[in-house]
Amino acid sequence: MNSVERARLVRHNPMIQPDEEQRWRETRVAIAGMGVGAGIALQLGLVGAGELRICDGDAIELSNLNRHPIATVEDIGCLKEDVVAHHLDALGVEVAVRDRIEEFAHAEEFVAGSSVVIEEVDQFPVKWWLRHSAKEHGVCLITATDLWDRVVIDVEDYAREPDWEPFHDLVSPSLSVGEAQLQLFGRHCSSQFLEAVKARRSGFPQFAPTAAVAAGLVAAFVRELVILRSDRYRSGRYFFDLRDVQEAR
Repeated sequence: MNSVERARLVRHNPMIQPDEEQRWRETRVAIAGMGVGAGIALQLGLVGAGELRICDGDAIELSNLNRHPIATVEDIGCLKEDVVAHHLDALGVEVAVRDRIEEFAHAEEFVAGSSVVIEEVDQFPVKWWLRHSAKEHGVCLITATDLWDRVVIDVEDYAREPDWEPFHDLVSPSLSVGEAQLQLFGRHCSSQFLEAVKARRSGFPQFAPTAAVAAGLVAAFVRELVILRSDRYRSGRYFFDLRDVQEAR
């Protein structure tokens, strides 16, 4: 670690000890999707992840700016992955950019050699490809889904539980996108949110504070699962409600 990087990370001391710092530097995180994934990349870069592989060939649109933690109006029309890579590079974070994952072979290249895969894409074929590749290579996969004022974290830890089924065996590839989304998230959404989803042609309504919380949660899960190798979290689903905050006593 050079002097600049050491000074940048000094506020982590003494909570993050040198051995954990070293594990962070050795960690290679693959993040597919630079919407919510941009916030996750930023969090992991700030905490000291050694290398980030990022992928998103979509361009920044004005509607992305209601929640994107990095992009500005000057970035409209630029590729999301390039905007994020430029920002992280300025922080001294090593970033490898990989364009769109358009088929399974590309997903396998993206996943191979990674310590953990973060899946934040919209396309269900790509979601399946990433899971199959993570399972084949024995890599933990984490997904955060923000449902307006709620967050669902999905952990599929193929490193420790190689027989775990993609999507926790809750959906099959034969389902339509709408059917799969309803199956995965319907019971975790408020009735108001479900009505809002039905009123839209595509995608979920998204709220910047919840997207920011989702990014922080994923970084915390990466630390527990990959860096500390703790048993606090296993493969499964974790639910967080921003309105269910307990009063301190």
